[in-house]
Amino acid sequence: MNIKIPGFTSPAVGLDQPLEILEACHERVKNHCQILQRLSAHLKVAGIDDQAILASKNLLRYFEIAAKNHHEDEENNLFPMLLESMAGSDAVCINEIINVLKEEHIHLERIWQSIKDPLELIASGTIASIDETQILLLATTYEKHINLEENELFPMAKRLLNEEQLKLMSHDMTQRRKH
Repeated sequence: MNIKIPGFTSPAVGLDQPLEILEACHERVKNHCQILQRLSAHLKVAGIDDQAILASKNLLRYFEIAAKNHHEDEENNLFPMLLESMAGSDAVCINEIINVLKEEHIHLERIWQSIKDPLELIASGTIASIDETQILLLATTYEKHINLEENELFPMAKRLLNEEQLKLMSHDMTQRRKH
């Protein structure tokens, strides 16, 4: 079984388009969840090999850096800006959505932590197995999370956030990625 790494190309979107960056990240999250599932199947057939080690290293880097940056982009920029921009009936809806998404971020982090340890072992060349129920839980939780953001939150953000807020978000996202 051949695991393609990174296995995905996304549309080129610059950090000057923060909402588009957040959406593009969703495709990468889905892709990395699929790679995680393929890695689990690969380990059963081929064991620890160069492909498994490389896939594990890339998955660790993605979920430890890019996915965390994405959650921080939302929690430190998007959510507060939306709350600040609330108007009328949007206020209740945005508050509810943001509370659900924050809880899901915590839940996703817990699931990831249960997957991270075996991945670190595999990345170092040590035999380990990844709990397939946790992999599936991560993928399905992300799918639900992404649907809520893309179908509810992002349309509101596109409607409510002004150019100044988007520039500030872009700046903060750029700074976050420099570290």
